[in-house]
Amino acid sequence: MAVGSVVAVAVGVGGAKMAQGLAARLGPGRLTVVVNTADDFKHPGLHISPDIDTVMYALAAHRQQARSQGATVRVHTGCPVWSLMWMSLQICSDCILFRRTQETWRDKIMERVALYLQDAHPLQDGINYAQYAEKKGFEAVWQAESRLVRDAIVPMAAFAATTSRLKVGSGVINNWTRNIGLLASTFLTLDDLAPDRIICGIGAWWDPLAANVGIQRRKPLQAMRETVQLLRRLLALENVTFSGEFHQVRGIELDVVHGRREPRNVPIYIGATGPKMMELTGEIADGAVLNYCVPPEYNDQALERLAAGAKRVGRCLDEIDRPQLIVCSVHGDRAEAIRGAKWLLTQYLAQQPHIAKASGVSAEIVQKVQTIIGWPATKEQVEEAMQYVPDDFVLRISATGTPEEARARVQQYIERGCTCPVLYPLGDPYLMMDTFAAD
Repeated sequence: MAVGSVVAVAVGVGGAKMAQGLAARLGPGRLTVVVNTADDFKHPGLHISPDIDTVMYALAAHRQQARSQGATVRVHTGCPVWSLMWMSLQICSDCILFRRTQETWRDKIMERVALYLQDAHPLQDGINYAQYAEKKGFEAVWQAESRLVRDAIVPMAAFAATTSRLKVGSGVINNWTRNIGLLASTFLTLDDLAPDRIICGIGAWWDPLAANVGIQRRKPLQAMRETVQLLRRLLALENVTFSGEFHQVRGIELDVVHGRREPRNVPIYIGATGPKMMELTGEIADGAVLNYCVPPEYNDQALERLAAGAKRVGRCLDEIDRPQLIVCSVHGDRAEAIRGAKWLLTQYLAQQPHIAKASGVSAEIVQKVQTIIGWPATKEQVEEAMQYVPDDFVLRISATGTPEEARARVQQYIERGCTCPVLYPLGDPYLMMDTFAAD
């Protein structure tokens, strides 16, 4: 920095005007502007930095004026826009250079993080966890609905009612057991409770559970397409008539008499695992809930299929949000962390074939575990089967270990295309949230 240089802190339009005036007064090489980025936000597919944009436009206008008087001007952004509290811009003789400042590990690894809850904790504890996650800067809480144990909607309502900023998503409900009218009115009601904070995550369910309750999952792609299309139209408060293979409705709409009679902003995410459902997700959904119990490299093919589906309708991959469920077992003792994750993963290998297939575990291990664990599983059965699940398998398909190891593993999922890690805490949820907290 030149002798007699000036450092200015710029926030908002006033800061941009100040920077423009100082640049004109001081001349090249004597001004560094530190710009606020605490007000940055995400819009689907875009990172918006309003203060940086305002300062850049103002300074670019100043340099353009200098150019008209004979100077050469270039604007260069020398680094990506990270989620930082501040970023500095040095005004040189012919360019504007970014300088990152005040980085933390979270700045380097992720801009977004969310919490995932199933049935491992009492519901009141789940409410406490959601409130703590909001306090720690988490973006969202997602509630599972998979096995025949805990409905997603009741916990979602509880989380929505006891937080003020946290987004609340279903992670995921199935598209078979609620008719389309009930499904739409359910998410309308949740949006009434927490406007613009509700996310509908929906999936095609899985066998043998679906078959055991009398659901024939035929043509899952067509069934999902119809469900998403109708749900979107109903939440837009359209009057809908539709005759499809799985849904037939005549002149129905959400009958809002009292309250907000306006289209609802409820993004629809599909919990896809297989390649064909991934392609459909890229075509019709706002986002994909990428599955857990898979290694980071699983995402490579998933993103290819999402992009292929998006391309069919003129979209690009960046338009599709990609939160990913990640089993996260954090403990100061690595062995204890592995044991915490192994409990869940052993049960899933036995009971959810689609996850076992995606995980890449050997058929021999899956068969051995399945011969021990019944339905529903008992604690004793899981304990017995755990001995056949190797530690390296647990480490391969989860973020497990010390806080440093868990953070490094989550980074690998992000580098493979996950836009928001959705962390399922096994062990101490507060320790996990502190490990990934924004502060």
